[in-house]
Amino acid sequence: MTSYDNPLKSMSQYGAFSKEDARTLAQFLIDTYDARAAYAEFEKMSVGEKLDFENNNIDIITEILTKTESQRRPLFRKLEKNSNKLTIGLAIVFAIIGLQRVADVLELRDRYITSLVPGQSYRPTSAQLYAFTLNMNRLYNLHWPAEAFDWSEFPDDFSDEDREKLIC
Repeated sequence: MTSYDNPLKSMSQYGAFSKEDARTLAQFLIDTYDARAAYAEFEKMSVGEKLDFENNNIDIITEILTKTESQRRPLFRKLEKNSNKLTIGLAIVFAIIGLQRVADVLELRDRYITSLVPGQSYRPTSAQLYAFTLNMNRLYNLHWPAEAFDWSEFPDDFSDEDREKLIC
C-alpha cells in the first residue's frame, strides 16, 4: 500500500526534514555568507520589497530547495558569477522561510486532513476548511526565520548581540 492509497497518512517526517534542512541552510548562511548583512538587509526591506524579492527570485529559491547539501555549493558558486553575496544570502533566507512554510503547511495538512478528503458532512467540513485557510494565511508572514538558527552554532566572532538578532 502506497501513500497514494492512504491519503490520511501523516506527513510529519516531511515536515521534520524541512525544519532540519532550514537549520542546515541557516548554518550554511552563517558559515559561507554574511548572515549579519543578510539580516540587516532583510530587516530594512518593506513587506512589498520582500514579496518582490521572493517573486523575482522564485526560480533560484526553488533550485536551492531542490539541491542536496553537496549540490548546493556548486549552485552558489554558479550564482556568484551573476549576483552578489548579499543577494545570494537573501535568497538563502527566503529558502529558509520557504522550508519553514513547508513544515507548517504539512502540520496544518495533518491537523485538517479529515476536512481535506471527502466523507464528512458539509457544514463541519466548511467550518474546518475556514479555520484551515485562516491558518494558511498566517504562514505567509515575512519575518526573519529565527527558529532555524541555533545559538551554539555561531562562530566566535559573533557577539551576543548579533546572535540575539538572528535567533530572537
